[in-house]
Amino acid sequence: MIRSKKNIAVSVHLFFLCLTGLFLIPAKTFAQCANNNSFLANLTPAGPGQTATSNCIVGGQYVTVNVVSGTVYNFSTCGSGYDTQITLYNAGTGVFVGYNDDDCGLQSTINWVATYTGILWVLIDQYFCSNGITCATLNITQAGPPPVNDACIGATPISCGATVSGSTVSATPDAVPAGCGSSASNSVWYSFVGAGQLVNISLCGSTFDTQLSVLTGACTSLSCVGFNDDDPNFICGLQSSLYFDALVGVTYYIRVAGFGTQSGLYTLAINSCDPQSGNDACSGAYAIACGQTLSGTIIGMNVDEIPDGCGLEYSPGVWFQFTGTDESVTLDLCGSNFDTQLSVFSGTCTSLICEGTNDDSPLCGVASEVIFHALNGVNYYVYVFGLPPDLGNFDLSMTCAPYVPEPQDCDGAVPLCSDQQFNGNSSGNGDVNDLDSSNQGCLLSGENQSSWYIIQPVTTGTIAFSISPTPIVDYDFAVWGPFPTVQCPITSPPLRCSFSAA
Repeated sequence: MIRSKKNIAVSVHLFFLCLTGLFLIPAKTFAQCANNNSFLANLTPAGPGQTATSNCIVGGQYVTVNVVSGTVYNFSTCGSGYDTQITLYNAGTGVFVGYNDDDCGLQSTINWVATYTGILWVLIDQYFCSNGITCATLNITQAGPPPVNDACIGATPISCGATVSGSTVSATPDAVPAGCGSSASNSVWYSFVGAGQLVNISLCGSTFDTQLSVLTGACTSLSCVGFNDDDPNFICGLQSSLYFDALVGVTYYIRVAGFGTQSGLYTLAINSCDPQSGNDACSGAYAIACGQTLSGTIIGMNVDEIPDGCGLEYSPGVWFQFTGTDESVTLDLCGSNFDTQLSVFSGTCTSLICEGTNDDSPLCGVASEVIFHALNGVNYYVYVFGLPPDLGNFDLSMTCAPYVPEPQDCDGAVPLCSDQQFNGNSSGNGDVNDLDSSNQGCLLSGENQSSWYIIQPVTTGTIAFSISPTPIVDYDFAVWGPFPTVQCPITSPPLRCSFSAA
């Protein structure tokens, strides 16, 4: 058997006051939208804590609201289909009293304390008036008394699988540890008792730019466990999602808040509670199977010692495990929110053998991917970690396909039946790491861009071959045998080999 190798763009918004009739209109455009004099029906909320929602507002329409002096109102177009701007006017005087352009992406939010009792005009305008027929949804929420879970001490219990909705408009701000969210934002609190789970919580579907924090300890002395501003998996944009390990019997406080001083309607979901926990060490590796995607975090985990040449071991990581079934296995971390590394081992936790490692995948950027042949009955350990100092949340996916031997692997070696000339250009190391210290001989770097061939002589004589790279590159070779039958994996050193660093 023979093996060879081989300028920042800046957006400037101009603010003008354009006198039109009785209205002072601040605008990003040099002209009003054509239908600025169009009014919709009154959208006054029914009472404290209630929300009134419009059916359809096009670029440049008003709604009227009956407001009460001293009451807090929240106006929001978050989630609408075009770039909005909201402007508030005192209907009795035409005086401008509030404005917002971009708050939740290109949509708008205003928290406004009424300075009078009477009618308020709310203008929904469209940037550049580019599409006068697209609908925007306007939510008007009247603040009521603070919610019962306004403070940590009054946190509402929540459990796995639950989904709850509410509003932070009438809540009050709470101070949180540095790096665990905005202390200036209105917030509400929930409590969760851990049972040895990996827990995913989410604010996807909320109507404002949210923040999500998990803390533990006493309400008077909290420590930050996890924090997220914008969903790291890009599923729900400016809303929030995070994972945390919930230890048995520990009470965790979940804080729902907004970016900066934002507030609005939220939906909090406990999406998953993985009953397996403790995969910080190889001995506690979680099971993973073909077709599964498991989520987790390396934040707060420990650094593990792994064999040399199988990834940089200065980053925390977690472990997964499966048993091979003679299939081609693809493991990837695509969609993770940090610069990952991924390594696969066989053997035991105390004596690991590197089967493959990857830092950056050509398919998913700085996330990682390993493809290899998982032999039947062999236990494999998967280590998910980061490129130091990167930490974050990950999604590990495992897909399987029938194994088709490739010429980059010993068991896919190409047979050579007679004197001939042939071309080749390997595109990788194959699915199997065929070489180690017991059989690689002088090939000190192991497999690198491998091509395997089988020669079965029909007469006694001398076998000779030459390798002529075009263009000139460094190719090394090794020859093993003779064997009575094809033998993969190879268990002996090569008969002949050549390795040159020049």
